[in-house]
Parts: sequence; structure tokens; C-alpha cells
Amino acid sequence: MEEIYRNSDICVASTFEGSGIKLRVAESLRRELPVVSTEHCARGYSRISGQVLRVFHNESEAIAHLEELAACDREQLRAICRSEYQRLLSFEAGVERLRDRVSSVFDDSYDEQRVEV
Repeated sequence: MEEIYRNSDICVASTFEGSGIKLRVAESLRRELPVVSTEHCARGYSRISGQVLRVFHNESEAIAHLEELAACDREQLRAICRSEYQRLLSFEAGVERLRDRVSSVFDDSYDEQRVEV
């Protein structure tokens, strides 16, 4: 797979059914590849920039997205992919989201008198 990613400019995530998060999208962004994806594969990635995650519903839309991405500046796309991955999908981003969730449980309205250990 390493060689395939290294020799690719765009990832096509074309799965139409199945469960769970589609890791191909995250892995492609981590490797700085924009993604042309079915709606199914893009599920769970709604916060990713449409500049690097393009969703298609039919063949003509997929082709149009591929042509648009092929015409874009490759280095700019790589930078956006890297930024989106770091901002939303990296380990560090996950730790930050977990920190935010935990701290929201213990916000200013926390009542120590009601906590039982």
C-alpha cells in the first residue's frame, strides 16, 4: 500500500455500503492526498474542507471532482490535507477533544457536595 499512496495524487473512496468509519479517507489525508468519495465513505468527515474531500453521487460528479482536483496546485492541496488531518484527525486532535469533553463535565457548575466516591 505504501507504494500506491506514494505514487498517487488523489484517493477515490468508492465504497457504497458497510459499517464503521472509513479509514481510507483519514489515511489519505494523513498522506496528503485529497479524496473523491461516495457519501457513504464521507460519513463522519463532515468537518473536513470541501477543498480536499469531494463527495460524489454518480459517475459524472466523480469525474468532475477528479478533473477539478487534477487542475489544482498540488502543493496547496497537500498543505490543506495536512492541515485538515492535524486539525481534526490526528492523535493530538483526539486528545484535545477528549480534554474538552472531560473539562466540560467539571465546569463551574460542578457541585462537590453531590459527588459520591
